Amino acid sequence: LSSFAPNNSHKVSQSIPIMSETDDILEPEEIQR
Repeated sequence: LSSFAPNNSHKVSQSIPIMSETDDILEPEEIQR
């Protein structure tokens, strides 16, 4: 279980920055529309 906890944390951390990038891409798209 101890080994699983850090693995899950890393996956979540990677998902957060990816979502932030998508938000940045969506913002300019909305402005262009």
